[in-house]
Amino acid sequence: MMSLSVVESVWNLPGKLLDYNLATLTRQTALPLEIVIVNASPDKALFAEIEAVCTKYSLVRMIVAPLGNFNLSRNLNVGIRASLGEYVLLTACDQLFSPNLLENVYSILAPRRVIGSMRADLPLGFDLGEAESLVDRWGDVVAQAIPPQKFSPGTIICVERAWLDEVHGLDEARCPYNYCDSDLLTRAQVAGLQIANLSWGDTRILHMSHPRNNTLYYITSGMPDRSLPIVRNPTGWGQI
Repeated sequence: MMSLSVVESVWNLPGKLLDYNLATLTRQTALPLEIVIVNASPDKALFAEIEAVCTKYSLVRMIVAPLGNFNLSRNLNVGIRASLGEYVLLTACDQLFSPNLLENVYSILAPRRVIGSMRADLPLGFDLGEAESLVDRWGDVVAQAIPPQKFSPGTIICVERAWLDEVHGLDEARCPYNYCDSDLLTRAQVAGLQIANLSWGDTRILHMSHPRNNTLYYITSGMPDRSLPIVRNPTGWGQI
């Protein structure tokens, strides 16, 4: 089986959110080689919360990479560069995954292919209960999802690590937050990679809804542009 690293980043978020996320990622029917969590939180208390959660899960390798300003592309790039798998699955710590997610991903992994997925949202304020029993209650949790299901570029992006190295990962300068995922997918299309998406019938991914942080949301980012070079971050990427 081809080796796969899951990469996520956390910046000033509570540990409980990551605990729920990892509870689903570590009880997959097909496991990853590793789960790389980039702890970029400059807030010392929140950094410590994330560190404590990471120690609960043997598959998790935490990378210490605090950054005063929020830059999602840089944070994920740190994780890409630290990853050991032949393939990298980029995703977000505010998502939950059905137990067959990685099994379905493995079944369609291929060179020069990018895998994405559908997702649905959970209601704002929904009580997920204890992280330890979350997978056992998965059907009840999925039943609370708000229709309709939709494709979101950042749900998962799974692609060869070598290609991410080649294009220097996500764009840290032009797309530090918004559109960094769709920009990467656009570059993959321009490079001739095949796009393959998991349907809601294949697997269930749930976004844990939370109040929008307008401070982050309005960080200036450029929209995808097919005329731009595929390779970005010419002076360095994923630096700690």
